[in-house]
Amino acid sequence: MKHKLSAGWIYFFAALGGLLFGYDTGSISGAILFIEKQLSLNSWQQGCVVSAVLLGAILGAVTIGPFSDRFGRRKLLMFTSILFFIGALGSGLAPEFWTLILTRIILGLAVGAASALIPTYLAELAPVAKRGMMSGLFQLMVMTGLLLAYLLNFWLQGIYTGWRWMLGFAAIPAAILFFGAIILPESPRYLVRNNKENVAREVLMAMNSNDE
Repeated sequence: MKHKLSAGWIYFFAALGGLLFGYDTGSISGAILFIEKQLSLNSWQQGCVVSAVLLGAILGAVTIGPFSDRFGRRKLLMFTSILFFIGALGSGLAPEFWTLILTRIILGLAVGAASALIPTYLAELAPVAKRGMMSGLFQLMVMTGLLLAYLLNFWLQGIYTGWRWMLGFAAIPAAILFFGAIILPESPRYLVRNNKENVAREVLMAMNSNDE
């Protein structure tokens, strides 16, 4: 088995979900100020819009473990990127309150799934000597996503429909993550659990040689 991407790019694509986690969590802080006015939301509705992601995140974090054990980390990473894309684009295009709530819950499912799936995937994929560093990469990407969200909120504050761009922008890295996940290797641990020891050994050898 040969992986055309270097180890650095493999880790980057895997951790890109962390950036989406941070961005989608932070972008609503600026967007809600404009959503409130344009969709005429009361205080209760504003709270629902903000917390809808958290509701979805709870469901995503609870369910992602069993599904990743059954279908594999890489496939679930691709599925999570699709949820990120649908949730981000849908939130940016939402015409009214209930559509926004639904798409924010979908986005939350992706956020919760990413929070549990990606650190596990990185730790299982990385060589033993670098597992701690690779797990920390996810946290670094979360903070980067938060910073990007605040910067974009600031730049778009003068645009009437800026909140739609604030929320919808995350669809771009979500699409990148999807196509990146297509060429990512499967987790060696998952391969071993499914009686594919030879493939798992090839993945580990490729990752170790890429790291040298």
